[in-house]
Amino acid sequence: MGRSGVIFALVLVGLAGLVWAAHRTAALQYCKPVVPQVAIKIDPSGPQPRDLLIRYDEAGSPPYRRETFSNSNARSSFCETRGDTCIASRARYELRFEGDRAQSIQIRGMGNGQGNPLMGAVQWSGPSYPERIDLDCDFSQTDLRRACRISRLVYDPNPMTSGYNGGEPRITRHDQCTPAKGAQWLIGG
Repeated sequence: MGRSGVIFALVLVGLAGLVWAAHRTAALQYCKPVVPQVAIKIDPSGPQPRDLLIRYDEAGSPPYRRETFSNSNARSSFCETRGDTCIASRARYELRFEGDRAQSIQIRGMGNGQGNPLMGAVQWSGPSYPERIDLDCDFSQTDLRRACRISRLVYDPNPMTSGYNGGEPRITRHDQCTPAKGAQWLIGG
C-alpha cells in the first residue's frame, strides 16, 4: 500500500471514529425514560392513600378531567405509599427525539372499590420525557388544580438514581439504551 493508500485508510478510520462518537453522543443525549420516576410527598394532614396509579401523558392532555386519558400517549406506573411518600420507578429507556412540549400527570387512587378516582393532577411545558418529577400533594383539596404541585423536574437521564429510593434502578431487557451518568439539570427546588 502506497503513501496515499495509508493516508486514505487513516482518514477513513478517523471518519469512522467521528461517526461512532457522534452516534454514541446522540444515543446518550436522547436516551430517555418513557415513564419518568414520580416521587409524591403527601401532606400528612390529608387522606393517606395506600396505593396510587400514576398516568403520564407525553402529549399533555388536560389532566383535570375526571375521566382517564384516552389517547395512546398515556403511560402508567404504580406506587405504594411508605410513610408520607409514594415513589414510582421510571420505566423503559428509549431513544426519544421529541423536544419541548406540554406534558401532564394524573394521580389516581387504587384499591378502594370505587374504581380509580382522580386525586390530583399537574400539567407543564418543557423538554419531553423527564427523568424524575417530584410532586407535593394535599389530597384533601377538592380543587384538583391545587391538590398537587411540581416541586422539581430532573431531566438528566441517570440510571444510577432512577430506582425506587434513588438507588439502583430496575434495568430490564426492555430498555433500548442506557444513558450515561451526568450532572443533573433541575427545574425547581
